[in-house]
Amino acid sequence: KRDGKLEFRPSPLLSELGSSDLRGLGSSDLGDLAPSNFIDFEPSSSSSFNVGLISAEACIRLDRRRLERAVDLEEFDGGGIIVPPPDTLLRGGANLLKLQALCPFRAFAEQRLGSSELAVVEPGLNAMQRGSVVHSALKMFWDDVKTQEKLKQMRPDELRTMLDVVAKAAIEEEHQAKTLWERTYLDLQRRWLAALLDRWMEVELARPPFEVHSTEDARSNVQVGKLRLNLRLDRVDAVEGGLVYLDYKTGDCSRKDWEGERPDEPQLPLYATQCDPAMLAGLAFAKVSAGEMCLSGYAIGPGILKPARFKQNGEPCSAAEVLEDLTGQVNEWKRVIESLADEFHRGVATVTPKEYPKTCKHCGQRAFCRVSESRLALEMDADDEDRDTSSAGRDGSARGEEASA
Repeated sequence: KRDGKLEFRPSPLLSELGSSDLRGLGSSDLGDLAPSNFIDFEPSSSSSFNVGLISAEACIRLDRRRLERAVDLEEFDGGGIIVPPPDTLLRGGANLLKLQALCPFRAFAEQRLGSSELAVVEPGLNAMQRGSVVHSALKMFWDDVKTQEKLKQMRPDELRTMLDVVAKAAIEEEHQAKTLWERTYLDLQRRWLAALLDRWMEVELARPPFEVHSTEDARSNVQVGKLRLNLRLDRVDAVEGGLVYLDYKTGDCSRKDWEGERPDEPQLPLYATQCDPAMLAGLAFAKVSAGEMCLSGYAIGPGILKPARFKQNGEPCSAAEVLEDLTGQVNEWKRVIESLADEFHRGVATVTPKEYPKTCKHCGQRAFCRVSESRLALEMDADDEDRDTSSAGRDGSARGEEASA
């Protein structure tokens, strides 16, 4: 039972078998438990097989049939009743409904149980922090400038100076440099952010006249079905005909994210259900990204958000759809959102990701819900290959069409 100073002890997996069942047995008596069936196991030089020498790693490879004889397995039905949350203000805001739409179990784990993914420390700003500095810089800019008219009156050098100032302030608010490397890195990030905002101002200048009504517009203790939530929207603009609600995004987004019974981005639809329908003139994602700048959403008239899109080459095009009456769409959103709120309140916490395996790819609850990591990795690889093949097919068709033209 000892190897020099190292003491070998029986695995806890053998505790249910009883010592009398194993003591003194030879390898011929153990059958499937013989050392030859274990990986990386070196038996004792003695002729008899001493179970005390079985390592913990070897024990977990025991034949399942033998473990079932020793331990009574109990099946558990996960569809039991979960007590509704208390009638108090719940944390999470619109993100609670977003998680419920993505996967009910994830919403339950994060919003009811407080489970969270371990933070990954990496040098520099991560993707979330880069998105945050874009939001902060634009808030600082419009809190000062207020109107499109004032923006138009600014000289190019004056605009660039102000964008550089708000970019620097936003980055310093997010991260304080402590080393020479960090100061150099953050200076590069400041230049990147100022250049990004300079391009975004082209979209703002091309829009019909507007005045920024509010930034980081907050509403407290909002009743959504049986839930009470705090809401906050990036920006509200006053235009001819009413108000336009804007949600800044630095990644992929489109108005399709508001569609269906389980919308990917319910924040703007939720906000629209809380406003005066007579004042709603439009709502849109404000996509601030190096590849594409656009306002993507709905408006009650053709002149409210157009021209609202600029490709990387500077060419303008439309990304807004005209809905002369948004009331019907808002009523549909209200039904979907209250349904998600009702699910969360009733304790619906099934492991049903909206789009497996895509939904699970960046979820921090995979170990908790016990989704098969190996299966997930294989299916994500297959999904990526399918997308690559589909993309290659589209590119080939486009090149064929160009050649024919």
